[in-house]
Amino acid sequence: MVTKSLITISVTSLFLFTTSCEPRSYRIWEFLGWEKREILSSEVENVGENQKEIKEDFQSIYERIKTEYDYERDEIDDLYDQLKSDYEKAKNKADRIKASSKKIRQIAKALFAEWEEEAMAISNKNYRKDSLVKLRQAQARFKHLSASLHRSESQLDRVLVQLNDQVLYLKHNLNAKSLALFESEIKLVKNEIDELIKAIEKTIQYSQTFKHTLS
Repeated sequence: MVTKSLITISVTSLFLFTTSCEPRSYRIWEFLGWEKREILSSEVENVGENQKEIKEDFQSIYERIKTEYDYERDEIDDLYDQLKSDYEKAKNKADRIKASSKKIRQIAKALFAEWEEEAMAISNKNYRKDSLVKLRQAQARFKHLSASLHRSESQLDRVLVQLNDQVLYLKHNLNAKSLALFESEIKLVKNEIDELIKAIEKTIQYSQTFKHTLS
């Protein structure tokens, strides 16, 4: 007997390909027996894990800004390489989070539309009322999650722009005279990262709350 886990493995590459081409590629999973609720729950869990990973990355960058970036040395090539690597890793994970967030919103929209249509088709008015109440609760919780995702993504974009500025500045000014201005500006980035980490933690909380709604 073919299980869902085996199906998942066998169609993963197809799903990843169609995600970039077809905004409703989750229908592949529906065709294979997955409900929208299951797909959405999986995607919410996925974005939560990505948020945790990027939070840890930025915590590491935060600590390096405070302790490891040596602004006094004459050679700053290593500093440039380290900051550039930090930026590139963070940018890649940020892109993954944005892709997951987009997918979550698409699936949630389809799920809620299907839920309401099916609830209105229930002839028993008590069942129908209870189903609609649960739908509104799920929509309200998702609204909080979606807003939190948007805030953390906006904050993430700001930090990435500032980090990229520092990388390019160092690249174009690899000399000791550049360090005074760099040191001043990178401290502002540290403050932005601190706010970003708080926003991500809030998003993770909303992700967990909404996921419980679907279980």
